[in-house]
Amino acid sequence: MTRNELERYLGRCVTITLLDNTVIEGTLHKTGEKAFENDPNLSVPVNFYFCIDVNNKVVKNTAFRVSHIRRISCCEKLRMTNFEKIKSMSINEIASIIFNGISSDPCDYCNNQSNGDYSHCFDCTVNTDIIVDWLESEVEE
Repeated sequence: MTRNELERYLGRCVTITLLDNTVIEGTLHKTGEKAFENDPNLSVPVNFYFCIDVNNKVVKNTAFRVSHIRRISCCEKLRMTNFEKIKSMSINEIASIIFNGISSDPCDYCNNQSNGDYSHCFDCTVNTDIIVDWLESEVEE
């Protein structure tokens, strides 16, 4: 598991099994978060994670690194961005999308659409941020 994969679960109710088979259930957090700035054990260490219970107490008094995780599951459905969906595709799926064509009109990715009238949006034609915004948006099923 990578740090990016784990951080998709931040703020969510998870069940984590560590390499030593310790099972931790609670809401996942990362050290250094503002909410825990008054606790040096949770604000000073870098790149550690922990879970809190319903009483905002650290579950099993345990902080762990990504490399300590054997397995993770989540009670909630995780949202996937368009970028994550593309990264998860096989080379054949990507080749098929490219072969079948990708829209060359950046306005197709614009969040500022007004009933198909794109004349108001000059930014789409000169700014790659519109594509970045689309990549970071949730996949439409």
